[in-house]
Amino acid sequence: MFIYFYLDHVPRRQGPQHIKEISTKVEIIIPTLPFTAMKKLLFVILLIPSLGFGQKANSELEFEIKSLKNKSEIENYWTSIHKDDQSVRGKVSDEQRQMDRQNIKKMVLMFKYHGYPSGFCYGCNPKSEFTNNFTPNIVITHNLVNEVSEFMLPILNKAYNDGIANEWWYIHNLRGMLRARYGRDLYEKTKENIPQYLEKLKPFVKDSISYDLSIIDSLYENYDRNLNSILISDRIFSKKQGGIRHNIYKTKEGKLFWQQVYSDDSFHFPIEIYYEPKSNQLRYGLFDDVVINEILVNNIPKITSEN
Repeated sequence: MFIYFYLDHVPRRQGPQHIKEISTKVEIIIPTLPFTAMKKLLFVILLIPSLGFGQKANSELEFEIKSLKNKSEIENYWTSIHKDDQSVRGKVSDEQRQMDRQNIKKMVLMFKYHGYPSGFCYGCNPKSEFTNNFTPNIVITHNLVNEVSEFMLPILNKAYNDGIANEWWYIHNLRGMLRARYGRDLYEKTKENIPQYLEKLKPFVKDSISYDLSIIDSLYENYDRNLNSILISDRIFSKKQGGIRHNIYKTKEGKLFWQQVYSDDSFHFPIEIYYEPKSNQLRYGLFDDVVINEILVNNIPKITSEN
């Protein structure tokens, strides 16, 4: 399978360094074109299935975590996950991205063999005895692939219903998953709204718990493919305001995707939107509601002139 990257459309976290981690071959093709056209370098990526390599690494990881013998070793392992997470915070980078992915898989195996860490705390000092309960929520918050967070939600639901997971962080992560899906906050972050959060997420979440790391790997790989298919499209609008850059991409099928890139280069998966000429409005593709973001609303003529 080939994927084409135009560098002037790809944010830093999706540049050549990121390309190397999802491919085994990169060729730079400089076509014989006028100078103005050559500002776009076309990257051809040959994706070779890496399931076998991933399975071996996952097996080793599973053996390592399964072999933890006592409470002290388990707590120390959670502490190492916490330290690894904090060591790569800041600007989004490939190192951060790989660390977050590895930590997610470590956590799933820790849940599988040693259960959800007990204790209640929010904003704990890293030296606190409750850090191990704080850590799963921080790692999930930092995870950029929403489908992976949704895959883990049955685990979080059980921990919350069993009275183990911290309520504030549980609701915080529910809201984050919903925002990633729908492009904005739909409800206040309160205990009373938990049923509404879960109902909105229901189409994307399985009822049963799974600890299958190969599914997690496939979700990350699908995310890369789907994201790249959008980012190679025409960027028909881009404007930065308040530390957030708003990009609109138009695919060859004519679909519009709205991407918000933050100051640390992080972003949720681009949200599909569409233009409704009759009302002169931009609307969300996933649910029937109007896009009210003032940057987009004030620039509808520019966006639709390319649509």
